[in-house]
Amino acid sequence: MSSNRPIPEGIDVIQSGADATIRRTWFSHTVWFLLFFCIAWDSFLVFWYVSALTDHKHGPMDLMAIIFPIGHLAVGVGLTYYVLCTFLNKTDLTLSSSLLTVRSYPLPWIGNKAISASDLSSFSYRQRSSGQNNNRTSFDVMFVNAANREKTLLKGLPAEEQAEYIAEALTRFYTPGKSSDL
Repeated sequence: MSSNRPIPEGIDVIQSGADATIRRTWFSHTVWFLLFFCIAWDSFLVFWYVSALTDHKHGPMDLMAIIFPIGHLAVGVGLTYYVLCTFLNKTDLTLSSSLLTVRSYPLPWIGNKAISASDLSSFSYRQRSSGQNNNRTSFDVMFVNAANREKTLLKGLPAEEQAEYIAEALTRFYTPGKSSDL
């Protein structure tokens, strides 16, 4: 008995016998602004460091010109990596009768985990707001473990439909006596 709910955009379901994989692509069109921002930010930093490193005055201000923008360099590297992940990454939730695994690839990202099916009792999702004036909304998929503690399974889903679909699919798969069709 499978759900009548349509599979949301950005989600694919791959059935393999009794096991299944729910795959979420990270790409969303909001990344285009970040891409152009990264190009501008990183270009400025390249210009800054080329200028600082090719000027051969060797005074104390030269050292400051190299050290001062290190924080900006860290932001640029982190933001560029995030943009690359948004274009390339996918997250697979692999569901089997004994284990639930979460893996993001091809670029490494935090949040990979493996959870024994016996440690899963229920699933839900939660809205999370961030940014100035809480104007950015994302959704997290949660699970309750065997010790009755709520834990985060997935963070930062861009659409409520995705979080709701995943929570319901996991509930159907891991509830005894229900169909494992997603």
